[in-house]
Amino acid sequence: MARQMAEWQDPQPARLFLGANTPEELFGEDELKAVAAELPAFRHEFCVREPDPTWTGPVGTPADLLAAALAEHTGPAPDLYACGPPPMVDAVRRAAPDCQVFHERFLAT
Repeated sequence: MARQMAEWQDPQPARLFLGANTPEELFGEDELKAVAAELPAFRHEFCVREPDPTWTGPVGTPADLLAAALAEHTGPAPDLYACGPPPMVDAVRRAAPDCQVFHERFLAT
């Protein structure tokens, strides 16, 4: 979705919160940096639930980052797109009761 926004030069501001259990499970940083270079209104943040001593980023889940961002948000409620395991999608819905949440739930294989 972020790549498509960059291709179309979508002017809408967008934030992506990507989470993993550990720092080693995070992925896509180089690609997300490339998208951000092409799309000035795009930001991304990583978080982990179980940090190691070298982790300096946010600790928690994408829903935690979303809740903090929404607490600072002014203006109309943004549309949200959530993709992840059912408990994470449910947590996003709880964190954003006033937002329209489009979602795709997936299970580990």
